[in-house]
Amino acid sequence: MDGTQGLQNIIIRELSMKTYKEALEKALDWTSIKPYTVSKNAARVYIQALPQAEWEGEQFYNSSAKGRRTQLIYILSNLQGWRGEEARLAKAIIKEQVEKDNE
Repeated sequence: MDGTQGLQNIIIRELSMKTYKEALEKALDWTSIKPYTVSKNAARVYIQALPQAEWEGEQFYNSSAKGRRTQLIYILSNLQGWRGEEARLAKAIIKEQVEKDNE
């Protein structure tokens, strides 16, 4: 294991995000930090509406993943201004969930 890999493992442990829901909590925290932007506001709205999207997916398609997938794509699109290690990790976790939901 090289130095970079070891550092990444330490960062991942310290940030302790394991699920897309934890990643979304971090993203939601970011949306409340100044300066406020249209993208931050949109990300916050999409994150807060995620339970509704999952419910609709369950009702219409018998799969909460179908409702969640599109919502997560919108969230990721609006997180483009979020930078740093925490942001990269959170976005990677959310992208991974989108891929799982696409199966």
